[in-house]
Amino acid sequence: MLLDPSPTPHTPHPTPMTTAARRLPKFDPAVFLQKNARKVLAPIIALSIALVLWETFSLVTKSLPGPIQVLQDTWDPWIICPFFVGDQAFGLDGLNGGDVGLGWQTLASLIRVAIGYTLASLLGIAVGILVGASPVLYEAVDPMFQVLRTVPPLAWLPIALAIFKDSGPAGIFILLYHRHLAHYLQHSRRRAATPAGLQKRFQGVASVG
Repeated sequence: MLLDPSPTPHTPHPTPMTTAARRLPKFDPAVFLQKNARKVLAPIIALSIALVLWETFSLVTKSLPGPIQVLQDTWDPWIICPFFVGDQAFGLDGLNGGDVGLGWQTLASLIRVAIGYTLASLLGIAVGILVGASPVLYEAVDPMFQVLRTVPPLAWLPIALAIFKDSGPAGIFILLYHRHLAHYLQHSRRRAATPAGLQKRFQGVASVG
């Protein structure tokens, strides 16, 4: 058997990528605007038209402050000093309410949203799985939740204010009510994916252990 005297071609190992090759592509505003012109310009145009209509309506009717007047009245100090508290340009106790800046008000709203969504998630998922696991409990409780679903959350606001006497707990209650129903309906209607639908399988796995 004759051997081929020609040398075996050597396959070069792939060279590692250089730092320059691994860099992200350079951001070019012109290219970005060219590719996303409609997504960027359409909201700006729509907002501009809405502000012009708002200002025109306020000038004609004299019953509603226009955007220019709103900006002038709220610029100092609520916008330019968002974390002022009373006479202080920057205070650390703005969450207590009172005459505080826009930043403290926004932070207080975000805290209420976080508390309301967290409680609604825990309660809604637990109740949804519990109701979905029992057909009898589902048939008994679900009609009541279906009736409550038709009531808009804002309709409960006067009742919540009358009960809690404060806008903070009332806002948390509205979020809890609204998102709790959403989580409940989502999980109770998936009875096939809840422990009721997988009860036999889980019991079989548990018996093996």
